[in-house]
Amino acid sequence: MWTALAVAFGAAGGLAAAPHSLWGLIALVGVLIAGTAWIAGWAAADGEPALGAARDARTGSTRVAAQARLTPASVQTRPTLVVADVRPAPGRAGTRPSLALLAALAAAAFARATFAPASASPAPASPALASPASPGSASHAAAVPANERCDDGALEGTWCARGAVHGRELGTLAARTDELVELGVGWTIEGERVRVLASADRTRAARGLDASAGPGRSVWTPRADELVRLAPSTTESGAFTRLRVALLAACDRAGGVEHGPLLRALVCGDTSRFDAQTLDLFTRTGTRHLLAVSGQHVTWIAAFALRPLSRLLGGLLGWFLPRRAAWVRELLFLAAVLVYVPLAGGASPVRRAAVAFVLAVAAGVLLERARGGRRVDVLSLWSTALLAELTLAPRAIGEVALLLSYAATLGLLLGAAPLARLVSRSPRFELSESWPSALRRRLRSALALACGASLAAVLATLPIAWSVFGEFSVPGAWITVVALPLFALLLLGAWLWVLVPGLALGEPCVAVAQALVAWFEFADRLPGTPLVLPPRPWAGLALASLATFAALAWRGSALGRRRAAVLAALTWSALLWPWTAAPQKLEVIAFDVGHGTAVALRAPGAGAWLFDGGSRDRTRVAQGAIAPCLAAWDVGSIGVVASHSDRDHVSALPWLVERFRARVWAGALADGVRAEALANATVLDLDSGTVRLPTAGPLALALVRGEARPGNLGSRSLRVDLGSRALLFCGDAEGAALAVQRASEAFEGPVDVLLAPHHGADPEGLGALLVRTAPRAVWISASRPAPILAELARRKLPVRQTWCDGALAFTTDGADP
Repeated sequence: MWTALAVAFGAAGGLAAAPHSLWGLIALVGVLIAGTAWIAGWAAADGEPALGAARDARTGSTRVAAQARLTPASVQTRPTLVVADVRPAPGRAGTRPSLALLAALAAAAFARATFAPASASPAPASPALASPASPGSASHAAAVPANERCDDGALEGTWCARGAVHGRELGTLAARTDELVELGVGWTIEGERVRVLASADRTRAARGLDASAGPGRSVWTPRADELVRLAPSTTESGAFTRLRVALLAACDRAGGVEHGPLLRALVCGDTSRFDAQTLDLFTRTGTRHLLAVSGQHVTWIAAFALRPLSRLLGGLLGWFLPRRAAWVRELLFLAAVLVYVPLAGGASPVRRAAVAFVLAVAAGVLLERARGGRRVDVLSLWSTALLAELTLAPRAIGEVALLLSYAATLGLLLGAAPLARLVSRSPRFELSESWPSALRRRLRSALALACGASLAAVLATLPIAWSVFGEFSVPGAWITVVALPLFALLLLGAWLWVLVPGLALGEPCVAVAQALVAWFEFADRLPGTPLVLPPRPWAGLALASLATFAALAWRGSALGRRRAAVLAALTWSALLWPWTAAPQKLEVIAFDVGHGTAVALRAPGAGAWLFDGGSRDRTRVAQGAIAPCLAAWDVGSIGVVASHSDRDHVSALPWLVERFRARVWAGALADGVRAEALANATVLDLDSGTVRLPTAGPLALALVRGEARPGNLGSRSLRVDLGSRALLFCGDAEGAALAVQRASEAFEGPVDVLLAPHHGADPEGLGALLVRTAPRAVWISASRPAPILAELARRKLPVRQTWCDGALAFTTDGADP
């Protein structure tokens, strides 16, 4: 029976257009059912006792061990896939579950090769067939088989959403992961094949010193008429897509403009309408995972909504099928979970959680039928899910989402119970204790388990988060524990608010949301929210995490546990110890930010300073260029100088001062900088003239301004002096404003480096500036050749430009800086 069922599921999945479609998920369910039967030892129901049963040596009778509950404390700590020795009873040819697993895979491959529509070599798309896509349109053209750059320069592939930024969706076209695409919300759906015309605007990501001089990662920003939809989605069916769109519309109607984005995030996992500051608040406090619909959301919805609903419907159907009532309830529950997957967006974490529920339910049902006393080995289920997912999608092994999901789950399995025991100080159970003391003990145990689970998940994912994101919220585990009850209540209330508007749950949900945000804002004031982490080798991080879990889960001798604990302590100490020595010379870096300016410098005893930090046409200025440099320098605080408040000079500064404590802010205040971020900073500015900035050591900084006017005319310049070396960084001042600055003492030459004013776009007055400053070299921070290049070439001055040379660096030796 199980072989036939697995073959049916496998054949249905083989007919699917892609392994990530809803039918592909059904196929995965079939494979997992067969695999679970294999692990659970269902075929041994009438045969020899499986693991967990013991034979009495004196009588020869079999006594079955008590069924263990699936709790973290009862988790076996074998980190490998455990396959049972299944032996059917003598004289009976028992069905081998392994044959069911192989049959399912073979049926899927056969059905895919025999009955699936031929798509190996379709006709290439014709411009006459392709029509521009607009929000809500459904026109398609013939598809090109591979994700590739077309001959006409267009970009083509299958849309894969990666997130949202500033109200727009950011993603890739499948295999073309080196090029990002930024689209309007609703222009396309996951799995749809699209083409971005060659006429679309393309920008590059900002670059630091670790990037080559070649072009950085491209970001395509097409208009609606520059996006062509070629083939329908293979990930979402039309019915589920329409239902999801209806749910999003219901969220907008229920929450309005103010609360609609929160409902969209909780119900459907759509964070595209959240403002950047709110999203960054969740990121800084280490709770961003609460907004993304993930396994945690699926668990809550399944436990508090889908499970009670399936039991209710199963009880009603049990009147007609009394012998199959339990099976009906479980099948209804699994069906509800599978239906929730596409409604929640169908992201990988949601599909992964659905697979986990399938494994858990199938294992429980099969073991109940087995009557062999075997208990569920959750590490085997974890291994089966990972192997099945990598079998269907081998390329997913490098995805950060997959690594984080399975690492967090493994951390929960191995470390939640030991960490809960370390956290808990509650007394043991006593038969004579009163009910208030018993209630307090249970609450303490529940809180200890929640804290242990949160710490275990954080510890398991820390190596990945450290290497990929470069920051970590130190109190994030405790912030999450406090927020979980409120968030679970808000999640369930949001679903009821959307589905049953007559319940008038708007005000309670808004109150809970405000309390949650207030808690995050309070937690954001704590130190280490977030902590920017310096670069460390992946192998060392993984070794430290594994040694910690080995010390926690060690079941051997006390000596072995102590050795693991000592290894973990030594490894963490080596990783946390500063690796970067204090600077012995002046170091200056001008980042490649396209049309913008971002300069970082540090000097002996003076710490790190930033002159501007923004761009008009580059992405990830803060995260991809400036922050990695500051993290490598291992700085704890920074001084900030903002020439003026235009976006191409300050767009990255609000994000940076939330991660690196600002000790000084000089110049224009940038929009988006919170007052709390500058609470302990020295803030100063000037209307005109020159002011010395507070520095330590031999470094001297002078801020110069010509006129107290907004915009470019009021832009400031910065002079840097260290011994006999001098550098001059100009803002965007030009004309009369620059002439006033030029007359100041700060512009007196010679200087080693002159950062050209206004990105090298003002040839007028350049001669007088060059005569006054007498630079040995000129830097230009721009995204294209500057108009002043001809004059600089005539004067035979060395010129370096960020758009072609990448990030620019200047250092002095220790003897004569």
